[in-house]
Amino acid sequence: MTSSNYHLQQRVEHYGVPIDDAQVVVVLVHGRTITPEYMNEFVVQRLEIENIAFVAPA
Repeated sequence: MTSSNYHLQQRVEHYGVPIDDAQVVVVLVHGRTITPEYMNEFVVQRLEIENIAFVAPA
């Protein structure tokens, strides 16, 4: 069975430590014109916090 929900078909990017090793998992929510790559460059890399996994849906 395939889903007709467009959002369930989108990729999800992972940044930071692997989820299984993380103390905290952050879901990065962005607007329509922003990409997960943008969130990585302008949020994740600037925070420089250890032991956190970041998940960014496309």
